[in-house]
Amino acid sequence: MRLMLNAFVLLFLALCGLSMASSTDKPMSENEIATAACRMADMYNRIKFVYDKLNAIYEDVYRNSTDLFYDANRLDAVESTTAASAQKAAGEARQARIDCDWSITASNKHLKGYMKTLESDLPELKANDHDHFEHVHKDCYEFGLYRAHERNISELVEKNRGSLSEWGKSEQKLWDEKKNEVEGILAHRWNTDSHKFDRVRQSFKDFVGQAVVNLLKTLTFKLDIATNKLDEAQELYRNALEKVVQNAVKKCQAGGASAEGNDGAKQPNCEKINEKVNKIMKKREQANLKGADGGVQSESGSTTTAAGSSSAAQAVPDSSTVVYITADDIDSELIEVVTGPVSSAQKSHVSTKTLLAVVIPCAVLLLGAVMCFALWRRSTVKKDPVAL
Repeated sequence: MRLMLNAFVLLFLALCGLSMASSTDKPMSENEIATAACRMADMYNRIKFVYDKLNAIYEDVYRNSTDLFYDANRLDAVESTTAASAQKAAGEARQARIDCDWSITASNKHLKGYMKTLESDLPELKANDHDHFEHVHKDCYEFGLYRAHERNISELVEKNRGSLSEWGKSEQKLWDEKKNEVEGILAHRWNTDSHKFDRVRQSFKDFVGQAVVNLLKTLTFKLDIATNKLDEAQELYRNALEKVVQNAVKKCQAGGASAEGNDGAKQPNCEKINEKVNKIMKKREQANLKGADGGVQSESGSTTTAAGSSSAAQAVPDSSTVVYITADDIDSELIEVVTGPVSSAQKSHVSTKTLLAVVIPCAVLLLGAVMCFALWRRSTVKKDPVAL
């Protein structure tokens, strides 16, 4: 009797459990669908905005590394010894930028590919009476990312320039949270409609996962290398440029303003260089004249007043007046005067060394191919008695 009573209790509890389980099974509400759709659109907009910001950095590095490579080649044509380290660093910066190309292309392709995949999944949802998803997703997508979120991302990307891969780790945590939130809505075990959203959910999961790899891991890492290489190369170039310009000025000063009949005449464009030096000297003198009404003390110890200077620089620089040129004094006009006219190779951003590095191997390969063809032809002729 007691055994039958225990069996009855167990049966009753089992039936209650089934009843409770069946009561919790329910279709997905429109509010849940709308929440998931909007979260997905918002996540896409965020990833797209991050891509745009990283792409802007890439374009900036592209432009600056290309210009630097060109400028370093021009400097190498004037003084190869002084410019050697700068030219090498410029080449490395340019190569580091080239290494970013694939990640940029792959990320852009991935963004476009996901939207096409989503469009192909929508008809199935419509067929299952879930067209509400498409409408909400479109509205949230067109609304775009909140301005506050855009500002926050922009500030963080700019602040972490050169260490973007570290920022990418914190950004990845947010992406994972949003992805899991969407999955929690669309794949709830008590949701009778969850299987209808399997393709949409899986596509979104794959999209976010691949975006993490393309943008937050690969591209940020390569951009860090390219950015730091560029900064290093620019510093080396500025130092080399200052030395090259200073050497040119010294040569022209040693030969006087006309630079005739002595070593100074060997420096091209000495007349124009001396004109630029005069402008620099006058600019410095004017800066000294902008002191207080009572006068200011110059670096040399002489007193300068508004009426004039007790030790004004000479109008024409000569060997007795050594003018030291700094990076702040150098402008594009002075660079053009010192480096001379731009050659066609420089215009195409290709130095003589780079040109030879490409031409010589190609010539060797071509010569080898010709020799192989000649040997093959010769052996064929020997085997063919008719040809003899």
